[in-house]
This record gives sequence, structure tokens and C-alpha cells, in this order.
Amino acid sequence: MALDLPAPFGKTAAEARYIDWRMTLQGKERRYWLAYEDLASLALAAPPGAWSAGRGQLLLGKGQAVLPTSPGLTVGGSLSELDWDVWQSTLKRYAPAQSPVSSDFIRRVVLKIGRFQGFGVTLESLDAQLTRAQAAWQLQLDSDLLTGRIRLPDAPGATLVANLTRLQLPASKPADPAAPPAPDALASVDPRQIPAVDLSIAQVLQGDSPLGAMSLKARPTAAGVSFSELSIDLKGLLVTGGLTWEGAPGATRSNYSGRLKGKDLAAVLTAWQFAPSATSKSFRVGVEGNWPGSPLNFNMRHLSGQVDIRLNNGQFLEVKGGSAATLRIFGLLNMNSLARRLRLDFTDLTDKGLAYDKVEGVLQGTDGQFTTSVPLTLKGPSTIVVDGQLNMRQQTIDTRIRVTLPVASNLPLAALIIGAPAVGGAWFVADKLLGGKISSLTSVEYRAVGPLDDPSVTFVKPF
Repeated sequence: MALDLPAPFGKTAAEARYIDWRMTLQGKERRYWLAYEDLASLALAAPPGAWSAGRGQLLLGKGQAVLPTSPGLTVGGSLSELDWDVWQSTLKRYAPAQSPVSSDFIRRVVLKIGRFQGFGVTLESLDAQLTRAQAAWQLQLDSDLLTGRIRLPDAPGATLVANLTRLQLPASKPADPAAPPAPDALASVDPRQIPAVDLSIAQVLQGDSPLGAMSLKARPTAAGVSFSELSIDLKGLLVTGGLTWEGAPGATRSNYSGRLKGKDLAAVLTAWQFAPSATSKSFRVGVEGNWPGSPLNFNMRHLSGQVDIRLNNGQFLEVKGGSAATLRIFGLLNMNSLARRLRLDFTDLTDKGLAYDKVEGVLQGTDGQFTTSVPLTLKGPSTIVVDGQLNMRQQTIDTRIRVTLPVASNLPLAALIIGAPAVGGAWFVADKLLGGKISSLTSVEYRAVGPLDDPSVTFVKPF
């Protein structure tokens, strides 16, 4: 006899397993016993035709079930594996249209599961406890990955409430710039199957390192799922707004509308293992964009939409071993490196880097190819305006850079024009080159073209 059940209970007709079933046929209370190898044992007693008034125990794994004295059914023991999606499919095939027992018949479930798969995650060594609450089940979970409670309402389509005290993600590995992008971790997940859930996580860790906390609300849509009231605070970077994830597995798309913001950009970059190439009193990045795949598949190389950048009161720093790559999260250039190339070795530069009061700009693009719809502008003792194209797919730029100095700063301007530091004679040389008109000039223009890490910067003209 074959048993068409998920592992470890299923068997083929050719496979031999010990099964023992016994029952009484008389009395006010009928009694039932089942023993199935070392996989399951059942002891149950109930009045004829009144299962909900019965009492019993279902023990999974090794051991023998014992008939309890109190009403209701308790489930306990251990499972080597449990695949949630497979069991849901099995229940749809075999479960009767109307259950012979009430939802209150099962009083408590306590299981140790060696390997749980479901909802796009795999949990090892999971302890699960399910207890009855008012019109709902209360699920307590404890594993290496997560700990917390989930409220599962009886009403179909009602919102689940998940309050996790801890979510521990795998430790991060050192990034290899030459390595291709990692595959989408949620590529096989169908967003159309994600239920309505209010989620909060008090502590998120990566390995043993704290990341922060998060909360959101997920609601099904006709094509997938919508995440609203995002509040994701990880390593000093606060992500707010809303996000949709729609489509069939392998052909999904994510759309985000919101802000990324924080205080000191250098601290955030360091926390996320980027070189700290810029400091700030505060920063924010507004995003209206979409990309192929799940929310975890975000990559500037394939982003389409708008990125609005705002930084306040800080410096761009020359970091040993750093490059423009350190600020790719915002699609910015290493402005301090650029200043050095333009010979801005004077009042703009402190001993800590290129100071600024504000940095503002808007990038607009499709599939990783951006243009500055609002030029990227650094405002400080001098003003630097960057306008042009940024190709994140090819990791190249093609931009024009205008540097404007205060009128009193003609000597440094002379140095800019002749491409040399401000030294004695710079004024004279530049003034002769421009026919004695240097006193009326306040700006010069350069062009930066080439690889994002190391573009070629050439002088274009003065203004």
C-alpha cells in the first residue's frame, strides 16, 4: 500500500513499514490507537460522531502517545523536516470541505522540527509552539534564525501579526568587486502568495553584528504584494516609504517610493563596509524607482526612475584605498578626489577634505543609465556643478564640471585656468593668456569622461 503524504510520512507500495491501527466498537466513548513506525503515535477517545468532544494525543517521532484526561487534542514530538507549501497542497487534496471537528478541538501543538521550509525561508532546528487564542492561533517560534510570536487569525484573509524579537541573518562576506551580481535570493518566491501581515522585528543581526530594527505592513494586490509604512533602521540608514513586488516567480518586478536618510554619512558608509569618503550633519536620498526581481535584488545597474540627493554640512574626504566606488550607493563622484584633480588646493580644502554646506542633485534614468535632470551641485566656499551622464551598467561617466569661486578668489582661479596650484606668477601668466580679463572671471568648466573610478578630467573654458 502506498501513502501519498509529504516526507517523512509518505511511502511507495513496494516499501515496507510497520503500521498498527486499533479501535473499540462499543461504549459511550470509542477509543482509537495508531502506531506508524517511529514516525507517529495516536491515542484518541471520543463519543460516536462527536469528535470535538473527544480527547487525545498525537505524538510525532519516537515514543507512544498517552490518552489524556482533559478534553481536546494535543500534538507534540519531533519532525526531521516540514515543507509548508507541500503540506498545504496535501491538505487541499484530502481535507473535507467541512471539518468534523471545531477549531477549538486542537488545544496545543509543541514540535521540534529539524528543517522547516516555507514563506521563502529555511529554518534549521526550529522549536514551534502553537496555542489557541480568541478566534486565532498564537504561534511561538525559536530557531537560530529568528525568535518571536505570530498571531494567525481564523478568518480567511485576515491579517497576520508577527512580532519578532530577533532575526539573525548570515554573516556578510567581503565583497569582490570583480564578482558578478549575486542571484536574486527570492527568485523562486511567488509574491502573489504572500498573505496580509503586520511585521515588526525588534532586533536584526547579521552574523553576531547588530543591524537595527524594522517594521512594515504587507497587503496582497491583484498582481503581488504591497509593503507600506516601511520603517527599516539598519546601521544608521533609515528607509521609509512604500514598495510593491509583483509578477510571477522568475519574472517579478519591484517598485519603491520613499526616502533613505540618516545623520553622518561617513558612519553609515563605514557600517556598510564602504570607505568613509564623505561626512555630513544629515543626508537624505529620495527614490522613485523600480528594478527587476524581488526587493532584495536592488542594484543601481538596473534601477529605472529618479534619485534625489541631499547632503548637509560636511566634507568629502580623501580615503586611503578609497575611490568613487565608495559612494555608488548614491551614484555620486568622489568630490574630494575631483577637487584635487582640478587643483582646488586652497580655501575650500581643510585638513580634513573638501568642505560643503549643501550637496543637491537629481538623477533620472532607465536600466542603470542616468542623466542629471537637476545638476549635482556642491555649495560651499566655492560652488561645483556636475552635469551629464552616469552609466552604472558600464561604470562610466560623461559630465561637465563648472567650478565657481568668490570674486575675491581670482588668484586660485588663475591656478585653475593654467592647471597648476596657486603659486607666485599664476595671476600674471593667466592674465596674459586671457588678454587682461581675468579680473572679471569667476568660473571655469572642465569635462570628466571615462571609468567611474578614474575619469579623465580636461579643461574646457573659463567664464
